[in-house]
Amino acid sequence: MSTTISNLFIPNQTPLYSFKKDLPLVQIEDHRSVIRRISSIVYACLKQIIDLLNMVKFYLYFFSKRNVTFLQPTKSGNTYSYKSLPWGKDKSSKGLYLFIHGLQGFPSSWGGYVQKVRAIAPKAHSIAPYVPERGNCSLKTAAKPLLQLVKAYLKKFPGKPIHLVGTSNGARIASYIENHLTVEEMKGRQLNVVSIAGVHYGTKLVDWLDKFYFLPLTGTNRALVKEFLWGSPFAKKLLEKWKAKQIEWKIHEIQTRHLFCIGLEDEKVLWHSSALPSLSGAKYLAFSGENHQTVVSAAQDDILNWITC
Repeated sequence: MSTTISNLFIPNQTPLYSFKKDLPLVQIEDHRSVIRRISSIVYACLKQIIDLLNMVKFYLYFFSKRNVTFLQPTKSGNTYSYKSLPWGKDKSSKGLYLFIHGLQGFPSSWGGYVQKVRAIAPKAHSIAPYVPERGNCSLKTAAKPLLQLVKAYLKKFPGKPIHLVGTSNGARIASYIENHLTVEEMKGRQLNVVSIAGVHYGTKLVDWLDKFYFLPLTGTNRALVKEFLWGSPFAKKLLEKWKAKQIEWKIHEIQTRHLFCIGLEDEKVLWHSSALPSLSGAKYLAFSGENHQTVVSAAQDDILNWITC
């Protein structure tokens, strides 16, 4: 039996939708009128244009600063790694903020986050690297060098908090990283993991594109397609490992928190439950009038306030 989750974000204090907790996903019931849904879609489309312009602005800003924020992976054979570590010879740190973009995305989508983190936590390390092949590859290929990056930070700065923030495919990468961290590495640390429009259970959009033979036109890697299919064996196994990791954290009293954010007008995660794995104690936020791209900027203040509270 499902139970309604309370104390969740509802725009303008109006009960436009409700959350119901099932295994393994949290379901959303949309109570908005047809007119309100249409107006929200129009708003999301207009906001997307503004978001695209902001991405260009942030890219130019950080490029002009010659900042290491946009860390590039280096390929050697069939594997990737980040040769230049962003903390260099730094001897201290107040924590790691790792922002992970989605499939075919750009680090510049995190420009607002990086600027704000550097204002509120100037002694922390805030980075938004390019994901290998921009995520158009298997999860392991994309996530392994980012995991190595996190482990290098763990080794150099014992006890400092780790904050993983991923959107879309980047949210899967964040889950992969969490699954491969050990109790020994995380003892005495705080781990915060944020998923924005994650495709933790796949997406029906890929199923439909595959069914009607449109996927080859998208150029999506076939290994990634198998992982993205709704309820695929790969997606289920990844989610099961993540659930087991939560039990392990609890047994060993590792401090972890999880936040899941979605946009109600998401055109890529058509079934919002795909983005919302069910977890006791996790927080769930939904944003009306936000699509797959714009929810990243819409959730910025809520996410950073949640991390720093």
